[in-house]
Amino acid sequence: MSVKHNLLSALERHRGEEISGQELADLLHVSRAAVWKAAKALEAEGYGIDALPGRGYRLRPDSDRLSAEGIRLHLPAEYADCAVEAVQEIASTNQTAKRQALEPGPERCLLAANAQTDGRGRLQKRFFSPADTGLYLSLTLRRTRSYSDMVPVTMAAAVAAVRVLERRTDRHPAIKWVNDLLIDGKKAAGILTEAIGDLESGLVHAVVVGIGLNLRTPEEAFPPTLRDSATSVWPPPGITRNQLAGELAGEFFRLADSLFGPDGDRALAALSDEYREKSAVLGREVAWEQKGRRLTGTAVDIDSTGALLVESTEGRYTLRAGEISLCPPSA
Repeated sequence: MSVKHNLLSALERHRGEEISGQELADLLHVSRAAVWKAAKALEAEGYGIDALPGRGYRLRPDSDRLSAEGIRLHLPAEYADCAVEAVQEIASTNQTAKRQALEPGPERCLLAANAQTDGRGRLQKRFFSPADTGLYLSLTLRRTRSYSDMVPVTMAAAVAAVRVLERRTDRHPAIKWVNDLLIDGKKAAGILTEAIGDLESGLVHAVVVGIGLNLRTPEEAFPPTLRDSATSVWPPPGITRNQLAGELAGEFFRLADSLFGPDGDRALAALSDEYREKSAVLGREVAWEQKGRRLTGTAVDIDSTGALLVESTEGRYTLRAGEISLCPPSA
């Protein structure tokens, strides 16, 4: 790694603390001049670095620039081999991650972006991805399994995101089937799971889970078409995007590992229970399109595959894919 990346890693480990130039030089095995040059380069890239005459360097506590070095600090130790990449702008983290997943690589990968120019959600809908105020990441898991084995990964992603947001903020997101996260009835996050597999064998070789979080996007910054339906999480000061990305990846990979482990059936039952507990749709009237018809019914359950069970006057439906909307509560 370069001096610049090593310096950033050291400053991230001691975020908010002053470290002398000599101490950093000794730690990185370079000259103090090299430390100064690397610090200036990081500052020019937008990192909140203070150079304090006679005292050293400090990464400001409120610095919230995404970096692979910062994310790695918040990954659980068991996932230290996860490939981590952070970029400032990308068309779509999922599109890039899917291309990368076609080539040999590590079992787990994390790709995070400060902004997306062509972010996408389910059914090819655009996902508003402005710079600096959101977190957009894709988690890749290379595992060869049957398609049915991989289906619960979608539930795992939503539960992982809810856990992290509840732990690090005062928010309590609810899951709108399939995988939107709602806060006060408005969308704060979207999750898109895509599989890469072989039609002939019926096996999936990798899954890519894209997660877009509105963290600190002001209401007036959303396009007019989204202002009534979108919101932001607003984490407390000191909670960084690097921290959320690392912890979210850790929660997701742990849940996925439990699903594929020797106690997979028990893990799936526990995951399904938690997913139902956090559901925003159970007991609510929902609407969906089927063969050009608009149908409505009451969401009564979510099974272990993530399918939504709906009862209507026309019968009982099992929705395995598609899009639903929540009907306004009855007066």
